[in-house]
Amino acid sequence: MKRLLAMGIAFMFMFALAFYPSNNTYALSAHGKISWYNGVGKTVDYGNGNYHILGNYDCATKIGFDNPPNGTQILVKNLDNGKVAALEKWDTGSLGGSSSSVILDIMPYVFEQVLGANLINGYIYNGYYSYSS
Repeated sequence: MKRLLAMGIAFMFMFALAFYPSNNTYALSAHGKISWYNGVGKTVDYGNGNYHILGNYDCATKIGFDNPPNGTQILVKNLDNGKVAALEKWDTGSLGGSSSSVILDIMPYVFEQVLGANLINGYIYNGYYSYSS
């Protein structure tokens, strides 16, 4: 019984660490609102003299919530209509601040043309993303 309890506590501790919000968190998936921003053409400096110019299939993750390495391939899904897009993470932002339930910022083209959302609405309310670390 003690062994089972210890294993359960260890599992809960590992699960909690995997999703504890920080700049070093590497969550494998998230569910919440997806917003859009017009970052196409923005130059992102990601250190050591390396730059990336944002394109239609790039996205930004939320600072302090999830920060996978630049270039990470992220699978995004609009759960309301089942439409999916494969993006790359090259940017980070506050995405409405710490109290906001926005989990990802994507470009207008993917938001509207690929995931089938309306730009005027501003959000995909039932969004999901995942990636492999």
